[in-house]
Amino acid sequence: MGHMTELGIAELDFISKEDGLRMHYKCNFYPQFPQHVVEKSVEGFKLYWGYQIDIKELVEHCHMTDVSVLYKYFSSFLNEEDLEEY
Repeated sequence: MGHMTELGIAELDFISKEDGLRMHYKCNFYPQFPQHVVEKSVEGFKLYWGYQIDIKELVEHCHMTDVSVLYKYFSSFLNEEDLEEY
């Protein structure tokens, strides 16, 4: 089985961002995160993509320690303006 890179998943046109994020969680982390953590993170990203929460609130929503974790493992799923700040 091949490895799906984060960028490769984020650029797939035939699946939604939410499904791409779920695929990223499923394919690129071992051991896998529990499903409730994945769904809570997807819910947080949906709020973030809709500009209802900011990147710092997204960190809390996804049970991460700080913003650097988002940049390290999820940069392809972040909004452009947040990438420019980093």
